[in-house]
Amino acid sequence: MDPTQEPMTISFGANLVQAPYRVTVLERIRVVVDALPVEGIAPDRLDAILAGERRPTSLDLALIAEATGVTTMWLLHGRRCSRPVSAV
Repeated sequence: MDPTQEPMTISFGANLVQAPYRVTVLERIRVVVDALPVEGIAPDRLDAILAGERRPTSLDLALIAEATGVTTMWLLHGRRCSRPVSAV
């Protein structure tokens, strides 16, 4: 991790999770999935993603983000959105 960047703290109710910025998409998925259950994705599909046997689709990322309260931007890039994003 770059020492000039501080880890991002994600709050899941009473649980706080530290996630460094310089990690992979898979590692960020693991951080949030370990903290909260993900509904909407078949367990075998999620297991394959976490094992690195399957790449997550955009729908998988959206479902994981929605279930865990993070953004797809954070899952993909480790950054918060600078402005609110909405679908029109």
